Formats: sequence, C-alpha cells, structure tokens
Amino acid sequence: MNNRDITRLSVRRIEERAPNIPLFCVPEAPTESLLPAGETLLDDATLSYVVAAQPAFDLLRQAAGQLAALLVLAAAGGRSAQDNPAFALACAERAKAGDLIGALPTARKGRHHHRHLRACNDALTAACAEAAVNLNRDDQRALALLREGLRQLHFAAAALPGFEVVAFGQSCCAAHASMATISRGKANG
Repeated sequence: MNNRDITRLSVRRIEERAPNIPLFCVPEAPTESLLPAGETLLDDATLSYVVAAQPAFDLLRQAAGQLAALLVLAAAGGRSAQDNPAFALACAERAKAGDLIGALPTARKGRHHHRHLRACNDALTAACAEAAVNLNRDDQRALALLREGLRQLHFAAAALPGFEVVAFGQSCCAAHASMATISRGKANG
C-alpha cells in the first residue's frame, strides 16, 4: 500500500464516519505520480515532521473531546461546567499543543498539515475563551468554534498519513482484541 492509497483510505474513512464535515480542502503535497523519479511522498524531512507533529495533534484531539463533553454537560444542565477540572485540562492541553505547533520544524510537504493544525488550535483557543464566559448560557458560539476546530483536525488528518481523529488502537474493541491474543498465546504456549 503506497502513500496515495493510505490518504484515499483516510479520506474515505472520514467521509464515512463524519458525513457532516465537508472535505473542501485539497492537499498541496504532490501525488507520487507527479514526483520526480526516486522521490517519495514521505521523505525524511516529512517523516520527521509527522513524528514531531503527532503529540500536538493528539493534544488537540484530546482537548476537543474534553471540550465537547463539557458542552454536553452544560447543555444537560450541569452546574458550574467551567469549574469542572476537565475544562481547565482541555484548555491547558490546547495551550500545550499551541506551543508544540509553534515549535514544529515545518517540512515543505508538511506545510498543508501544519496550516490545519494552527487553524484547529486557533478555533479551540477561541472555543475555550468563549466557553469560559458563556458555557452555562444558551450560547452556541463555543459549539460552532469547536466544530470548526474539529473540521480543521479532520483536514489535518487527511493531509498526511499517520494521523487519526479517532484512535481505533485505543478503543475498547482494540483492548479486547489484544487481550484475546494474549489469552490465545497462553493457551497455545
């Protein structure tokens, strides 16, 4: 499976799992067929960028998930959602991600991804600020900003291989599958 196939699968997975997120963004990185002979889509500089960007991407994903949970709590009538420790954690993770994004060495083929990480961080920054003021009111601005942040996170995930908005490897089913493999190994060994 080459990089183009991985990107297509990522885009297809995003379209299947999140049909309300339009994919209007086209990656700037050239496809392998347009690259000079011997050059791959993921050169050493791009691979270094992918490895360096992963922690920032994960922090943005976690911050968005925690902020979404707090918005659900506030919509359900939860009192003092701003005082919830998860709110401070979400905003702190977003801030840490912003610092990591600012320090990333941007490879030529990683610029598109980097732009979406910055846009996601900007939207989540605004969502945290809005939620700090209006979380317990019937205000949809924080939700709209969160949606924009998630939209940018999906774009970033589609821009380069190796980034998942939903980490299936950390899901409940993945844990059960690994436990079953360990159990089978003990039974056979």
